[in-house]
Amino acid sequence: KALMEAFVLPLVLEMNPVGTTTAQAKQQKPASRSLTSLIVSLARDRPMECVDAILVPSLTNATEDWEPSRFQCELISRVLRAGRDSLSPQAIAHFVEKILPTDADSRGVKWTDNTMPLLTTCLNRRPPLSGIVIARMADEIIDILSPIKCNSMEKSMKFATLFNALVTKYGPQLKSASKVDPLIEAVPRLKTFMSKTINTSLKKLK
Repeated sequence: KALMEAFVLPLVLEMNPVGTTTAQAKQQKPASRSLTSLIVSLARDRPMECVDAILVPSLTNATEDWEPSRFQCELISRVLRAGRDSLSPQAIAHFVEKILPTDADSRGVKWTDNTMPLLTTCLNRRPPLSGIVIARMADEIIDILSPIKCNSMEKSMKFATLFNALVTKYGPQLKSASKVDPLIEAVPRLKTFMSKTINTSLKKLK
């Protein structure tokens, strides 16, 4: 793990243009094939250490308003979609728990058009997520669609896709956590064609 933090993580963190000039940011490039292959191999052979030492630190930061870059998210997406060499379900569950802290005082990954597809990919693998994590994701969706918030997320297809994946893959846990009714109340504020599909799936859980 120490070697991953010392030698691999810095290469991933360099892919984030935050703190660089505009000119340097425009020169940002996707991960090289060698770096991608290395991280995929580490994810296969040392999944938990890879999550803790590379993947989670690449997506989370103590700095307010910080968010991962598109290229960082694309790299992690390749790791998650690496077929037989991808992370195990247990490692994916660990990854989701780490980037979506159950402690309200902890800082998790910021939900953006770059990071939400990562969460959707994880949910589609159906890892063994705890009821607390599922409830936390539901609460985040409810909060984003709150009437007092004004944001473009309600029109985001990537947000709607994540919402749909949570409902269709973890419906029984949403029901156990008493999140079905609050989610049904939030659905009408989702301004995409998927709102009806999500609403139908939620009502089937009642």
